[in-house]
Formats: sequence, structure tokens, C-alpha cells
Amino acid sequence: RFSTGALTESIGVTDMMLDEIMKAAGIEVYGVADYKDTLPGTGFKQREIFDGMESVIVCLIPWDTGMNEGRNMARFAVGEDYHTVGARHLALATEVLKRAFPDETFKFFIDSSPIAEVRAAVLAGLGVRGINNQLISKEYGTRCAIGEIVSSKHFAKSKKSVGTCFQCMRCVNECP
Repeated sequence: RFSTGALTESIGVTDMMLDEIMKAAGIEVYGVADYKDTLPGTGFKQREIFDGMESVIVCLIPWDTGMNEGRNMARFAVGEDYHTVGARHLALATEVLKRAFPDETFKFFIDSSPIAEVRAAVLAGLGVRGINNQLISKEYGTRCAIGEIVSSKHFAKSKKSVGTCFQCMRCVNECP
């Protein structure tokens, strides 16, 4: 919805706080974890461990469009691919962060990063790890992807969310 230029011109980027940057980029739910606490991940990008990184801005990308009623199809497969949607928002936030902090490094990932994504999301206070090993967030349940912006800039860690998985088995029983 925003072009990077319009966003940085319309909002004084040097005066922007992280919350304003994320919200302006369309990312409503995010938190911050220490980079070192999120390693190692398990994906094919595990080799992409970066030196000098301090923080991970962990973002939740909802993918339930509600457009699959009456269809025999997974909810995440209906509508635009959440990787594409998430990448647009994360790219915009990353570009604004680079302009706001030109001496720092920022790199984004969506659903495939060198860090342990669910652990990072829990550390960033975004939810709990369910017995199904998926993140369960208050806002989206398990219907979200996890995106990250890895940064050399130190941002204050988010407070951990209060809560835990009570092992009710609902996530397992309702999973097709």
C-alpha cells in the first residue's frame, strides 16, 4: 500500500520509533528477541548465520483469509501466497529501517530463516509453543507465518508473554 519513498517522506524517518515503522509497513504484531538466543535454526538457511547481529524483530503474518468456506482446501492456500504478502511488508519495514539507521544491517526472512523461528517468536513475547510445536498467538492462533528482520542494531527485547501451553490437545485434535 505504501511505497518506500512515500513512507519515508510522509513520516520523518529519523524521528520514527520501531513501533511506528512496523505499523506503517502493515505489520501489526511483532516483538524483539536477542539474536544470540534464537540460534541455531534448523532450515536450509542454517548456514546463513551472520556475525555482528544483535536483534531479531519477529513478525507474525496472518494467512487466514476466511475465503475457503465450502472448499476442501487448506486455509493458507486460499488467496495470495502469505510468503508474497509477508515479503512485501517485511521488505518495506526493512527499507525504512535501513534509511532510519544507515550504519546498521537489516535482512528479512519469511518462514525460512537461519534462526529457530518458533523459539524466536516465543522469546519475543508473541505466543506460546503448542504441543503441536507450532506457535499459538493470542491474535491469530496457529494461522500465521513467522517473519523476521535480523539486525545489527540493538533493540530492547520484548517482554515475554505470560502464558504457557496447557497441553489441552485442542491444536492436535483439530489439525487435519
